[in-house]
Amino acid sequence: MQRLSSRGFATIATTILLSIVFAFTMVLLDTVLSGRRMQKTHEETLEAEQIAEAGIDKALFCLGATDNAKCGGIAGITYPGETGIAFGGGTFTTIVTGMGATKTVTSTGTLPGGRARVIVVDMTSVPPTDTMGFSYALQSGAGGAHLENNSSIEGTIYSNCDIDCQSTN
Repeated sequence: MQRLSSRGFATIATTILLSIVFAFTMVLLDTVLSGRRMQKTHEETLEAEQIAEAGIDKALFCLGATDNAKCGGIAGITYPGETGIAFGGGTFTTIVTGMGATKTVTSTGTLPGGRARVIVVDMTSVPPTDTMGFSYALQSGAGGAHLENNSSIEGTIYSNCDIDCQSTN
């Protein structure tokens, strides 16, 4: 009789041990597959973003271009954007809005599987005017600077030589 109960105990212990190993294997497999799905999603998102950036680059090119053939028939400041341009295994669509020198470009990069990424960029063809191109009120080279007849300078002076001031400067 004692022999029968030992066999039952070994069978129950083996079943429990196999169940634990099976559960651990399923959790591990789920973790690995979940990580793989996240990696694939990240790669697709990155690829869609790069395609959208290509759309931004083309829009920038076409806004400054004079050749209509490379820009869907319209180039220059009136370029409206393009739809369904094939690039890098996907497509991009650009929409250019705005008036004059200030434009907003919206580019959507789409992969064949449907993953899409949208980038919006504001651009202008006019450089900013709120900063000066130099930081000195007077800048002179090897000859220095010579001031006379009540002349004045408001700001800083840079000179590679002497600064000579006469009378009440």
